Amino acid sequence: MKKYVEIRIMKRTLIILGIIFITAICGISYYIWCAYHPDVYIQINDGATGKEGIKMEAPHIAFTGHGIAEPAAYVELKLNNIAMQHEFMMQYVRDNYKTSDIKLDMKIKEDQTILKYTGTATTLKDEVVDFEKEVILEFSLDANITKK
Repeated sequence: MKKYVEIRIMKRTLIILGIIFITAICGISYYIWCAYHPDVYIQINDGATGKEGIKMEAPHIAFTGHGIAEPAAYVELKLNNIAMQHEFMMQYVRDNYKTSDIKLDMKIKEDQTILKYTGTATTLKDEVVDFEKEVILEFSLDANITKK
């Protein structure tokens, strides 16, 4: 009888510990998933360029944590990379053109985020040229992209 009671208590303890372990693993997994999948909203519309005559669309990025976790630093780094690449392109246009009217088209394909700039620009020698540049970033995002 004593062995029967010991085995029954041991089974109950193992079942309770198993339930606690599975719950902990599921909670940790959900926290990590939430940290790497924030809600990202990118709106493309006119942006300030800092130079008269330069018109260029810009990505405006907003993101919030999803569920119980704040966005991971890895995700924030990706979003900052998009902003920095746009700043580099804007600096290039300001340095090399007098006026411009450039549109931005942003696409996410497989493992790439593509920023495509198209439009017209006037060079420093007063020549009107077609402007077409593409910036390919080697990562993808789960983002809601809208254009105004």
